Amino acid sequence: MEKENQNKHRCNICKFYDPFYIKKETCFEKLKDGYCNMCKQLKNHKETCEQWINKSYWLLSRKKTTERVLKDILFHLMAVAQILREEEYEKNKNK
Repeated sequence: MEKENQNKHRCNICKFYDPFYIKKETCFEKLKDGYCNMCKQLKNHKETCEQWINKSYWLLSRKKTTERVLKDILFHLMAVAQILREEEYEKNKNK
């Protein structure tokens, strides 16, 4: 059970873990080591720590926030488009 719990809380799926990459000729290669922004130290992707927070929940929260902001922007753009259409209609009507 202890090993199962450790596998579940590995650094590679932690919000604070940023993996290192090596630039290859045509792409980037992800390394097995990275930096933990919470512990302020280098970590292997299979290590665990007490500061672990699931990255998927954090990303999901960011996705919901992004969707909400984009819907708000779309609403404002639609309002601007409506105003421009009305102005164009008024302009053509007065000719």
